Amino acid sequence: MPSTKQIKKIKMDKLDQIMTNFMGNFRNVYREAKKQGFWGILKLFWRDLFAGRTTFQWVYTVNSLLGWYQWTKALKKEVA
Repeated sequence: MPSTKQIKKIKMDKLDQIMTNFMGNFRNVYREAKKQGFWGILKLFWRDLFAGRTTFQWVYTVNSLLGWYQWTKALKKEVA
């Protein structure tokens, strides 16, 4: 059975690997976005955020936005 120090080292190594992967991915996305420009970034957002969504996800999103709108409208009435 590994000691506490070994377990901590394994966890820190895993965290280090996760952070390294994240930073690498971030740098790649930044580099690609810089090459693509504004319209390229919009295309990335469209592809990653909106394309390929299921009907349930769209219904949930629309419902959430409507709920937020009604909540803010009621809040403004309450404050005024």
